[in-house]
Amino acid sequence: MKESLETRFAKFLEHTVGAESIDALHTPSSNDPKMADYYLADRKIVAEFKSLNADQMAKGAAVVDEHLSNKEEVIFGTLPSSRITDSPEEEKALKHKIQDKMTTRIKKVCSKANKQLAKQFEKLPHLATGVLILINEDNTSLHPSMIAERVIDFAASQPRSIHYCLMIFESHKIKAMGKLLPYPLLLDLTRSARQRRSLGFLQSVQWQWAKTYGHTEKVLSDERNPIAYFPEDLTFGG
Repeated sequence: MKESLETRFAKFLEHTVGAESIDALHTPSSNDPKMADYYLADRKIVAEFKSLNADQMAKGAAVVDEHLSNKEEVIFGTLPSSRITDSPEEEKALKHKIQDKMTTRIKKVCSKANKQLAKQFEKLPHLATGVLILINEDNTSLHPSMIAERVIDFAASQPRSIHYCLMIFESHKIKAMGKLLPYPLLLDLTRSARQRRSLGFLQSVQWQWAKTYGHTEKVLSDERNPIAYFPEDLTFGG
């Protein structure tokens, strides 16, 4: 039986130089708060895993159903959002509402991870950098761009201990070498030069994991040249 993506990535991480499983270092009592998962780079980085297993399609479908009900319309089969809205502005607002509803849990995931990382920082005698590692094996309802936007919003809204987000997705793939292959995405959410010193290490982890899928060239991403992940669109109805 194939091991889960979280198990495979954890094993990969454990062979990274300077990686330590925090659970293996401690024997927590029932009163202890949930600890973060890993120290990386000789404890300069603290990492917390979160898996995105829950399908969120029903939440998006509920938004569409409400929209159609308000218009007193009934559709059979599937239609693009442009066919159930009266203007580009209305379509944009509907898509935003769908995305917001489907990614509500991501805010909760970030909040919980943020607290765990902060607690782990307190146990170290030096300042550390925090990385949230999001694992998505086969949940196609959560597109990487949707998750990235919600994580960035969380990071911008408050003081936090999440300085990077490494998204390990097998649910969505990119086109490379004539194939569709998974490719990890690293979000840089840093605010200080000290935090940015961890970028090279995390980029190395990102690339080493990408190579396990057969990649031979790095894929760069920015706002002008975003990575296109497939499948791209969510389809409601049937």
